[in-house]
Amino acid sequence: MFWFYRLLTSSGLDIKNWFINSDFQKSQYSALHLDQVLSYAILKKYGGISLNFDTLLIRHIVGLDEFLVRSPEDGIESHPLGLHHNHQMFDALLNLLSKNYDGNSSSCIGSQLLAQTAKEECQVEFIKQLDYKQCRKLPKILPSTHFVPIEEKHYRKLYDPARTKLVLKTIKEHQSYGLKLWTLKPMTDNLGSRDFNTTFYALASQFCPMNVRLLGSNRHFWDENKIMRCWQKRNMT
Repeated sequence: MFWFYRLLTSSGLDIKNWFINSDFQKSQYSALHLDQVLSYAILKKYGGISLNFDTLLIRHIVGLDEFLVRSPEDGIESHPLGLHHNHQMFDALLNLLSKNYDGNSSSCIGSQLLAQTAKEECQVEFIKQLDYKQCRKLPKILPSTHFVPIEEKHYRKLYDPARTKLVLKTIKEHQSYGLKLWTLKPMTDNLGSRDFNTTFYALASQFCPMNVRLLGSNRHFWDENKIMRCWQKRNMT
């Protein structure tokens, strides 16, 4: 508990003020908001790549260096983020942190904050305009298909065994670095993500075969988190 309190209160006045004064603990999204701010604090202080566990890595991403990722809705994905220590974008981003905080919004300090920062710093109305305008205040912005080859509105394809070949073809065509799984969706909709013929397990068998063998053939003992950890470790080293 002490380590992250010390990190948050030593990562600049904007983060410290948000942590002490925002009442984020009262929000139903408090864990999500704290996770996002911790990502900012760690990247600001140490630099590196911040990545959520709902993204399966398919290709190595260390060589990408500094980057943001466009979302399919002409925004910026909250993760992954690749930034150097004290990147100049942090000044504008964290200055908006407390001003924009809304405990009723899950993405107010994630994708919404990143998109607003990009628009204000680069003086554009839409993120897609940055495809044609150079903005030195931001790192490079990667296409959404690099990490979100399957959009949220089509997420069921990931958990439909009949669509596995189509999804794998889409990933290959886009040369995607990762695959966002929209993990909350299947849990909410009670989809059968443990079917061995889905995209998740097809890729797990390809990239983490030892974990698959160790977990055995009984799907009730499968642990997706173990596969995710294997996957991300494999592609971030």
